[in-house]
Amino acid sequence: MSPTRTAQLPPGMSFEEGASFPIVLYTAYYGLIYKAAIRTGETVLIHAGAGGVGSMAIQIAKASGCRVISTGSSKEKLDFCKRLGADVAINYREEDFAARCLSETGGRGVDAVLEMVASENFDKDCQALRRAGRMVVLGSGTGKSPTGSITYPPFYSKDIDVRGMSLFNAESVFPDMIRQVGLLLREGKVKACVGRVMPLAEAAESHKVLMTGQVLGKIVLKV
Repeated sequence: MSPTRTAQLPPGMSFEEGASFPIVLYTAYYGLIYKAAIRTGETVLIHAGAGGVGSMAIQIAKASGCRVISTGSSKEKLDFCKRLGADVAINYREEDFAARCLSETGGRGVDAVLEMVASENFDKDCQALRRAGRMVVLGSGTGKSPTGSITYPPFYSKDIDVRGMSLFNAESVFPDMIRQVGLLLREGKVKACVGRVMPLAEAAESHKVLMTGQVLGKIVLKV
């Protein structure tokens, strides 16, 4: 591993917490700060807010002075998102999240979207975004097909900026990210979200649990 991608375990953080946050926290930070370029006062839509990346993204967006709208599939997940700081939490199985986003922004639309389930949400994200809004796509969803349909007119007629991202392309900014993320952790503005700790011998079972989508935060395997 490159030394530019390493950091000391923050004081007071357990090994389980330390194991849970680096990939998801840096992914969320890179996506929101570097790719979406969120700014204070903006409204940000974060999908899968109770998941590993989503739970970090909510906290980062709030620490950046943004209003956060998040989605989830159950009351438990929506309550979890609100505890992390989400201003609005939408059950996407019961409600049209795009329509709700427009309602919550007075018809203007959100400024940015962090998208983990693009194969299902792309068109509705375009509806939810304001003109010249930004969408950062980092996945198609756990167990989801990497392919999907796109309705082009809303995408280009609103001048929407769609940006793909992968943390593996962030080598040049890692030293800065480590410093900034370390500051957020020390100030208590971001906390690790360990949903469950399981023994390494149950690694196969942990994947099954993960695929159910019922975990809040991250699953940690303990050696």
